Amino acid sequence: MQLALYEPLVGYYRQGVRRIGRGGDFYTSVSVGPLYGELLAEHATGVWTAAGCPERFAVLEQGAHDGTLARDLVEAVHRHHPELAVSLRYVIIEPDETLREAQQARLGPEFAAHLSHAATWAEVPEVQGLLICNELLDAFAVHRIEFTSEGWKELHVTTRGDGAFEFVQGPPSTPGLQVELERLATISPLALSLS
Repeated sequence: MQLALYEPLVGYYRQGVRRIGRGGDFYTSVSVGPLYGELLAEHATGVWTAAGCPERFAVLEQGAHDGTLARDLVEAVHRHHPELAVSLRYVIIEPDETLREAQQARLGPEFAAHLSHAATWAEVPEVQGLLICNELLDAFAVHRIEFTSEGWKELHVTTRGDGAFEFVQGPPSTPGLQVELERLATISPLALSLS
């Protein structure tokens, strides 16, 4: 999944700004207008208020593509909630330089003071705020497991002789998954299927 999503030039999230629509990437709520950003600005204002209106408040976004949602949200905060606009910092977690440049351009010089970038989560400073991951979580890698007569097994993807993909049972691929499968071994598979 690391290769499929983040390998420079070929990973899904490392191909620069993608065209939206016919012959390009799929439409999302962000693609069709600023309303989604305006709604999230209202939500962010509610979170900021509930937190006691801190002097520094961050909206963190991962998977920001060209920065359209960032612009819509920041514009709406400036238009409707100037008291939050003073405190607002917008942090985009983005490893791709081409996308960082597109995001900076999309926000423009009038909002440049609000925007900062981090290439990885390790670079994100400790902040109080709100995290947005629009259309990102569905691309995260997951482990698929199956209960067998021999206990829990991970399903790995392989190719058959004809080139088709198929699942095969195997050992856990990471130490963390091994720990979780050992923990699951103490729970009845029937109880898991009923919950």
